[in-house]
Amino acid sequence: AGGEPELIQKDVGEISPLGFTRDGAFFYGHGKDMQKIYVATIERKAEALSATYQKMELPYEGRNHTAEYSPDGKRLAFVRQAVRRMDGSKYLCIFSPETGEEKTFALEITRVNTLHWAPDGSSIMISGFDEKRTYVARMDTRTGDLQEIFPTDKDVREEMYLSPAWSPDGQTVYCVHIAQVMKAERQLSIVAKDLSTGQTRNVHKMDNLPTISISPDGEWLAALEQAGNEVIVKVLKVIPTKNGDVRELCRFASASKSVLEPRWSADGRYIFFPGRHEGEETWDIWYVPIEGGDPGKLGLAVHRLWSIGPHPDGSRIAFTSFGPTLHGPEVWVMENFLPSANPGEGHK
Repeated sequence: AGGEPELIQKDVGEISPLGFTRDGAFFYGHGKDMQKIYVATIERKAEALSATYQKMELPYEGRNHTAEYSPDGKRLAFVRQAVRRMDGSKYLCIFSPETGEEKTFALEITRVNTLHWAPDGSSIMISGFDEKRTYVARMDTRTGDLQEIFPTDKDVREEMYLSPAWSPDGQTVYCVHIAQVMKAERQLSIVAKDLSTGQTRNVHKMDNLPTISISPDGEWLAALEQAGNEVIVKVLKVIPTKNGDVRELCRFASASKSVLEPRWSADGRYIFFPGRHEGEETWDIWYVPIEGGDPGKLGLAVHRLWSIGPHPDGSRIAFTSFGPTLHGPEVWVMENFLPSANPGEGHK
């Protein structure tokens, strides 16, 4: 009780202490299903895509999610969650796979939905929920300073900003805007904010709530939305950022009730998004050619998949998942680790 703390075992994950026996055995519960960051390597055969994947080795396994590669592909940004029941803190981490170096910044935000690097790599756009309002801000990757892009003091029942995306030149941010959220006559549109002038313009009025991402050339927005009241049916569209007609690429059935963010391939030929067929237990990364057609699957077959982040070289995609298998809760016991009752005898 008067000595220095001593590490017994690291990276145990999120555990629930159950107590000690009289002979010093420590029992604890372990929720085995933990979110981890994986990287899928894409293989192209004719017009079909497939992929294999492996887990990234990161500190604090089970608490990392929402991975996003930097524009040069040399750094990986992700969110590190605090252990539940202890505190609500979370961190933005910037990790170098080549050197293993990591830089962290504390985040005071209740829930992080997306991360997106600025095209010049100088900042990262963070979106999510802060207390009772939505939150879209850019963080300086050197200092950690935050600047809100769509500041609002309105409650989420009145106004929301969701699913932001940078233009390729970094001068414009596109975002889904919802006004009068809880009213029947709510206004739902995609807006664009010019960061140099601060002016915001409407790009396209929407009937259903979408998630969006922008094409590498900045000419199109991919919009994935629910088809009216049909929760299972999803619609993938491409919307011009300037002039042109909206095109529907496909509509399909998905067992996911939520609409997860689509992402473009580096060459602009495909749009990727997480999905799961009704009746299937496992998730996959689906893809649709820009010309349209039925969605294909990369063949990952993992449990719960979200937050995909394509690498700028076009050959990899980072994603968050529980992995290939699910494990139910378990009870573990740790034995023979306490110091001896007699001084000088060391550990048993």
